[in-house]
Amino acid sequence: MVHALLVLWAGILGGIFGSFLNVVVYRLPRRKSLFYPPSHCPKCKYPIRWHDNVPVFGWMRLNGRCRKCKVRISSRYPLVEVLCAIGFASLAFLIVVREGCPRRLVVKGWNSTEALFYMPVTDSNLYWGVTAYLLLLLLTLLAAGLIEVDGKKIPGKMFVPSLYYPAALVGLSASLFFPSLHWIPCDVLHWPVHGIRHWINQHDLLFKWGMFSGAPDAFFGAVIAAVAGCSTAFLFDGAFRKNWIVCTSLLGLYLGWQHAVLLIPTALLFIGWVRVVHRRLLPILCLTVVTYVGLIAELLHYLYKVY
Repeated sequence: MVHALLVLWAGILGGIFGSFLNVVVYRLPRRKSLFYPPSHCPKCKYPIRWHDNVPVFGWMRLNGRCRKCKVRISSRYPLVEVLCAIGFASLAFLIVVREGCPRRLVVKGWNSTEALFYMPVTDSNLYWGVTAYLLLLLLTLLAAGLIEVDGKKIPGKMFVPSLYYPAALVGLSASLFFPSLHWIPCDVLHWPVHGIRHWINQHDLLFKWGMFSGAPDAFFGAVIAAVAGCSTAFLFDGAFRKNWIVCTSLLGLYLGWQHAVLLIPTALLFIGWVRVVHRRLLPILCLTVVTYVGLIAELLHYLYKVY
């Protein structure tokens, strides 16, 4: 019963985040504030009442139309809310309830007691942390994919659009403070730093293993994924190319280079299939779908050995 309520709560939370994601997708490319004014009809500017803004049910209650001017509200809004609810509920069930987080995350020293600062972590909040970590990546990719569907550009300074800043900041910070959130350790620097680790522990320095475990995970994951993204970016044009490189880099930053080199070619095949069937080029949305399905498949494999 408790587990069912937990999954239900995660689904409701996902619907709320999906509702906010719709706001981000609409307002960010138009350079509008995400918080003011409150949600309103884009045509008549009539404010949406709180009970009309309840995810999915508010849209159904209004029959998909504005309460005042009766203009049609796209069915994509409740669809995004439902998809986010499913994503939150499924990851919460597989990781938190079923404890499907691979044990390699908490063995052989890959825990936050060896992070940049000492922060004790139990299995329970580790599972919640991994869930939130993955959901931030998926929400960022989904927002970019939906903006891509609308044919809009994501504003930003220099090379990186502003949408990706929060996800990149969290990914880099987690590398130092919570290296156990990384899906698979990169193992690149294990052999030369055992002596460094011993010396650090002897001198009781404030910074510890996060500098030599989480940071390499993030760095090599992002760099190798960025190289893979750059080498395939010629397949796309304009803004698609820049978003593709940034999104593949985020994929490596969060999941490690092992997942990036597997998911990126799979996503390219899926992109080609969508292009043939629907005659549309949607690289970021396809990458989001492949990433989510890949994570669910890995969790199911770990829990039930289904393949």
